[in-house]
Amino acid sequence: MSSFKAKTKIPSSKSLVNRLLMLDHYSSFNVNTGLETCGSQDSADLKQLLSDFANDKKELNIGEGGAVLRFFVPLLLKTKAKYSLTLGESLAKRRHDELYDFCRSTGAALEREGNKIILDSKASWPHKIKIPVSHSSQYASGILLNSWRLKEDLELQLEGELVSAPYLSMTMKLMQFFGLSIIKKKNSYIIPAGQSPDDKEFHVEPDMSSAFALAAIAAVSGELKILDFPQSSLQADYCFVSVLEDMGISLQIERNNLKVEKANKISGLKFDLKNAPDLFPVLAVLCVNSTEESLLYGAKHLVNKESNRIEAVSQLLYKLGRKHQKREDGILIEAQNPAFFKSSFGFSSHKDHRIAFAAGLAIAMGCKIDLQEPRVVEKSFSSFWSILRKGGLNDVPSSWT
Repeated sequence: MSSFKAKTKIPSSKSLVNRLLMLDHYSSFNVNTGLETCGSQDSADLKQLLSDFANDKKELNIGEGGAVLRFFVPLLLKTKAKYSLTLGESLAKRRHDELYDFCRSTGAALEREGNKIILDSKASWPHKIKIPVSHSSQYASGILLNSWRLKEDLELQLEGELVSAPYLSMTMKLMQFFGLSIIKKKNSYIIPAGQSPDDKEFHVEPDMSSAFALAAIAAVSGELKILDFPQSSLQADYCFVSVLEDMGISLQIERNNLKVEKANKISGLKFDLKNAPDLFPVLAVLCVNSTEESLLYGAKHLVNKESNRIEAVSQLLYKLGRKHQKREDGILIEAQNPAFFKSSFGFSSHKDHRIAFAAGLAIAMGCKIDLQEPRVVEKSFSSFWSILRKGGLNDVPSSWT
């Protein structure tokens, strides 16, 4: 079993970059979006969409990004035109009911034709918008990101139990940093009309989900030094630092560098995923390295991500020989000794970048995996496999990089 050793920077946060790209569209100055150091296909797709929109194109390629769709469509609804939106194969299979309902609430006509959405927009945002947030907070973020230069005040009401609340908080904090006035009322937010972004410098943080994937690999097979790592973060997934500490994994943040070393023993974990569901696939496989029970819970919406992540992770744990129980909101990993079995097997990434990251962790644990569609990592972390190979994990085929 090869060991992993790396010193690297992490690409810019996809979540922040996508929000900054939307901000840049409305600004009269050049926003430092962090796109050049992002390494995310979703962000590149959004950049191209905004360029195509500015050039009055009506046939638009969304790609595979759910956030891209949810951030971009509210912009189209502020115009009067007919658009044809092509969704990527996986995105076309996901549910978008809340977005469709919002489109129709503006008076827009909407039809599905295979993997296309035909949107006939009427340039009529209502002055009061009710948006469900029990499956994703991105719908509400999409409204806020497009709340610059409104013709009249907007009242935004959130309906249902909010999931991934820190992502909506990230949107609000970012918009407020650039000068957007958001007035909180009891059950709603008021955004006054006629606002434009202030010209300010913003430092784009590294992506915490990507950092966690590498940190988990170091925790089982070597050591890692992440350069330019922040002392605090707008990103919910920054909580991985305390999660690793709770599992008994050695790490330290010194002079804006994060150091992680292989753990002698990894403890089981009970963790509520509600605010950081993207940690789930890698965290579940990391928990497999403990002989103790682990419970990951609180995220029913995992079934509506790029894949059904509860099912996909269950399949990977089955291949690793670890007893577990699927739950509607996560997974229970049963106590077991030995913790898992090093073996060779084929596995599908389910066209989901975070499932591919979890498979990468299993490779670091000593398994030989014939992974289908490994390059799906380009959705958020295009250099993932090359960092693993350069760090000494020779079981990562060069064809994946």
